[in-house]
Amino acid sequence: MKEEMNPHFLKSDPIIEEENIISTKLDVDAMGCNCTSLVTRLSDLDMNHHVNNASYINFILEGTPRWMLESHRLSTVTVKYLKECGVDKILQSLSMPIQNDVISNGNSLVKENYIKLHHSIVSEGIELVRATTLWIPYSI
Repeated sequence: MKEEMNPHFLKSDPIIEEENIISTKLDVDAMGCNCTSLVTRLSDLDMNHHVNNASYINFILEGTPRWMLESHRLSTVTVKYLKECGVDKILQSLSMPIQNDVISNGNSLVKENYIKLHHSIVSEGIELVRATTLWIPYSI
């Protein structure tokens, strides 16, 4: 059975080195920063009453610009969890294009047909999650 399933698995390690996560916190007032407000719900919680990792991925996608979701497919997500969060917390999902691990000036950055975004999930000024996503156009 294992041999039958092998072609369906990625040939890469799911653990990404920490250097691949941007080390700067996004600023909601920065030019080109997309911001979406969210509230955590009971359905976002795990058995320890903390927001679960799948909900954080949803929050990241909610903060992604709509044009990106409509014209590109998600290729890669790298997430660094920084703080725990509970129910009924007001969150801000921030995203901004990046290039060479440096935050851009907000212009759409297309290099080799992909776009890379930096994301932060923030609650009460405290960063909970930092992530990067890689998006590939549907036309490829």
